Amino acid sequence: MSFFNNLGDKISGAGNVLANKTKNMGQVMDLESKISSCQKQLTEDFSKLGLFVYENNFKIGNPEYESMINRIHMVRNTIAEAQQKIAELKTQKVCPYCGNVLDGSPTFCTSCGKALNVTVVELPKQFCPKCGSEVENGSAFCTKCGTNLESFKPGGTN
Repeated sequence: MSFFNNLGDKISGAGNVLANKTKNMGQVMDLESKISSCQKQLTEDFSKLGLFVYENNFKIGNPEYESMINRIHMVRNTIAEAQQKIAELKTQKVCPYCGNVLDGSPTFCTSCGKALNVTVVELPKQFCPKCGSEVENGSAFCTKCGTNLESFKPGGTN
């Protein structure tokens, strides 16, 4: 009889271990899901924070961000120039507020909703990535420090 009692205890013990492991696995999966969700939220928050810092750099006046901000200006200028050339090639309009390429002759932008009473597209200001001074759109060199601006465009060698 003690053989069957021992066997019953072992089976019962193994069942308890299996139940605990299953419970633990469920908790691990829940925690991993929570971690994944939190990491996604962090990525979104860091992206928003980066955009905030970028948009408010000149208000904050932190020189540590200037080179990154100027690099972003250069890339945005390159994008705006390319969008303008594409629009000209396609005989389309470019919204002067958000850069959205528009078909036909709309009165309002389909992306930002602003009135399109301006026909001239003004490109965003360009800034030298080295000294931060404003340069004319399409300039190859900075007139203040002589930096080769072409090398800071995407595909350039900086």
